[in-house]
Amino acid sequence: MRQRKFIRKPIYFCYVLFFGFFLTTIPVHAYIDPSVMTYAIQAIAGIAIALGTFAGVYWKKLKTLLFGDALEEDKEIESDHLEFHDPSSGKTRTISFPETPVKARKTPFSPAVVLAVALGFMLCLYKPLELYVTNIHEFEYDIYTIFPYLLLLTAVVILIIVILYAIVYRISPSFYSVMVLLGLIAFVAFFIQGNLLVNDLPPGDGSVTDWSQYHTEELHSILIWVGAILLGIGSYLWLKPRKFLPISNLVSGTITLILAATLVVAIVRNDGLQHKTQVCIGNKNMNVMSSDQNMVIFVVDAMDSKTFHDLLTTTEPEYADVFEDFTYYPDTLGAYPWTKIAVPQLFTGFTYECQDEFYKWYDNALDESALLNRLKEEDYTIGLYDQMDVPIREKDLEVYENVSIETYGLQNPKTFLMDELRAIFFIYMPFQLKKYEPYALFNLTNQWPSDTYFSWHDDTTYYFFQDHPITLDEEKRFRFIHIEGAHPPYKYDRNLNDIEDTGEATYEQNLQATITVLEQYLRSLKEGGAFDNTAIVILGDHGYEDKIHSHTRQNPFLMVKGFNESHELVVSDLPVSYFYLPEIYQNLLDGTTGEAVIPSIAKTNPPRRYFEFAFDEVDYLEEMELDHAHASDADALLPTGKIYRQ
Repeated sequence: MRQRKFIRKPIYFCYVLFFGFFLTTIPVHAYIDPSVMTYAIQAIAGIAIALGTFAGVYWKKLKTLLFGDALEEDKEIESDHLEFHDPSSGKTRTISFPETPVKARKTPFSPAVVLAVALGFMLCLYKPLELYVTNIHEFEYDIYTIFPYLLLLTAVVILIIVILYAIVYRISPSFYSVMVLLGLIAFVAFFIQGNLLVNDLPPGDGSVTDWSQYHTEELHSILIWVGAILLGIGSYLWLKPRKFLPISNLVSGTITLILAATLVVAIVRNDGLQHKTQVCIGNKNMNVMSSDQNMVIFVVDAMDSKTFHDLLTTTEPEYADVFEDFTYYPDTLGAYPWTKIAVPQLFTGFTYECQDEFYKWYDNALDESALLNRLKEEDYTIGLYDQMDVPIREKDLEVYENVSIETYGLQNPKTFLMDELRAIFFIYMPFQLKKYEPYALFNLTNQWPSDTYFSWHDDTTYYFFQDHPITLDEEKRFRFIHIEGAHPPYKYDRNLNDIEDTGEATYEQNLQATITVLEQYLRSLKEGGAFDNTAIVILGDHGYEDKIHSHTRQNPFLMVKGFNESHELVVSDLPVSYFYLPEIYQNLLDGTTGEAVIPSIAKTNPPRRYFEFAFDEVDYLEEMELDHAHASDADALLPTGKIYRQ
């Protein structure tokens, strides 16, 4: 009895700690959103499971506490000993019957099977499918393409777990019970870590993560695992294996049913069963230009203007020769800190202010874009070379010359499954281990079906133009090209050698590699005779001065060259805003030079707008304003008090 009292208090303590601590979490959003929409549902479900299990385990104690012995039925107990009085001797005799041996109960194997199914389903089927349907626009494949591979992975994991448990069961049923306990502890801890705390993940866009900012999340991970271990061991000692194993079935089975129901809701809500058009954005005709007139918008991702300007004025003055004939605008304020909204604004000229659901707004912007409509009216042949950031609709197949329908599956199912395992590890493991797979979610988007696909990687673009000289025809050409630019992870030196995971890999090296790509592209245009008759805008979708914090992404790189310009690089001190881009595009098509292309309003230096938002939370924008300060001054960017939301 003393032992039970000693165990009871720690169990109560762990229970309250285990299911109460995550109410204080701080959201930090990841590159691919790990579906925080189901957070509340699963949190409530987890608490319900815990309360139900707790009540089931301690029902007899609660019943006795509340009702005493009132509910106990009187039972007639028949003794195994018979006593009778012997008249002849006057003595009382006792006859004892031997007890009937009770057959030992066999330890059930079903908890191992249920636990294996629960783990396999949650890790290998539920989470990958949930990530897919809640980020459905980020992937080119549909659910029918990936489901068979995920089902195979799930079956393999379940089979491995069952075999391991079977081996342990054959060796020692007692040790098998302990292994079920350990499996249940891991399952519950994984469930909370990977499904209830998913909005605590660091950015998974390849950015360098400052792990020192995640002390609270690391503490939560420790509390999860310590709480699960103490609660599991305490319950095991209290209940003994005979009662604990059925409880294991109840917990793992119930959680699995809840996850299955959650997945169904996510699929229905996000139209997860849609058949996607098998669109191939190829590199077709990327090297074909017009002998008449061309316009190019060349987006270099995460290209920071201040970092470039520092290099230009210190160690890399030769960059002025690379960009001769261009006008450079160091004091440029972007519009958004993240690619998801930034690229649509660059491409269409429209500003997203939560006026509609994001992809509905994007469709409308594509239809009403003044730039795109003018290009169509003036019979430009349009090439869209962007790996993922512009949605392709069926009616667009005739608009973009490099877009076609292809029948494809996964380029490499083995690579796909390995990337899924890395993502699972990143999501479900404690924070202390996540740093070993920092780019796991980012890698999920890099499955390209064939070699004919356009690849945004700097080295691929560089070698494409090196191996494919510019050719000319008579049709006017428009090119929208979006490459990775200086985007992390840091993996290039200035000559595009792969130096990822070395001490030499830095953001500055990535930026210098980007300049090498641009130099090759401009050289190809010149050698092919298409440079002078081409209006070119080279710009970053956002800046990247501070390698960790998104609030310093406001100063992107911007250079402009009009038709038939010839001069040394001009560095202009005009304050520019990306909200001027629609007029800049129109001015270029009208024949304005790069130095005169900025709207006249810039000369009055009015306050410039900017929108902050947490990554992938496009339905909540905070308006910022920069008033009489340089765009590189992040501290001068102040909130206006206006919030735009759905």
